[in-house]
Amino acid sequence: MKYMQRIILGDEFCLTSSNPSFSYAKTDDDEQNVKDFNPCGLQKSGINFDFRKIVCGLLLRAQIASHVSFEALHLAIAYMDRFIWLQETDPLGFEAMAHGALWLAVRVLTPETPITCQLMEVMTSGCLTVEEIEDWTDHLRLTLGPNLHYPTPHSYLNNFLKQCDDLLVCHMKLFTLVCHYLLDLGLMEYALVRRPAYLRCAAVVYFLRRLLRFTGYVLGGCPSQHQYCALDYWPLEVAKYSRCQEDSNLYETALIYGNLLEETKKYQQQCAEVPLTLMPVLEKYMDCAYDRVAANPLVTKFELEQVMCPKEVE
Repeated sequence: MKYMQRIILGDEFCLTSSNPSFSYAKTDDDEQNVKDFNPCGLQKSGINFDFRKIVCGLLLRAQIASHVSFEALHLAIAYMDRFIWLQETDPLGFEAMAHGALWLAVRVLTPETPITCQLMEVMTSGCLTVEEIEDWTDHLRLTLGPNLHYPTPHSYLNNFLKQCDDLLVCHMKLFTLVCHYLLDLGLMEYALVRRPAYLRCAAVVYFLRRLLRFTGYVLGGCPSQHQYCALDYWPLEVAKYSRCQEDSNLYETALIYGNLLEETKKYQQQCAEVPLTLMPVLEKYMDCAYDRVAANPLVTKFELEQVMCPKEVE
């Protein structure tokens, strides 16, 4: 598939962009899309935050089973949320609409995908039919308008990471997987949908850099002396390239991702208060296909208060 995310989990690893043509015009599209944000959109449709998380989890499981791209999953959820902002939806039809959004995302990114593909087989293995999904896809297309090539965090991720030339190449596979993990966790948090995709992507890279400053010793060394202990939180070249300054917007967005990652530690500790809505993401990243990154000490042995200790931001 043309826009399939490429991750090589063997001895060699290379970064490839989901869309090789990086353009700052995408950030303008980002800002335009979130202007439609309706803080009461879910409530007007009688949909609560937990139900949204459950439906996002269903889409994530469909993505895993059908091997569609990271970008398609994130684009689908962007369609789903924006549709709710623009039009009230019967809660009984919310799940079907979301699956229609996933099918629309795949068709937008890879128009040659046949209706007999594995994704459609997965989505219709329960109570949904091909006709229902296609009907919702048409409805979404009409409601959302002609421009359906929304940027997602994955539109920027590889380019942002390439600007971090102070991160060792030998660790880049792990760092990319950590970012994928954080971005998928972020799909479950409705507070993030009002923030443009480039800011969410920058916040994940920013959180990763702060995480490495304090927890990088798990990759070699000791807590007081390791290769990332003096890492700059947000180098000037990264700030310029991403168009994101180290300000309160970047910090607060990164903190949301940090809080989500903190919640996953309950799963590692087999705590009775495990947030079940995060389980689809945890199960995905506990799989060997993703190097069991959810169990990596880098994302399980951190102290959030230390990692996100406030510094002066504008």
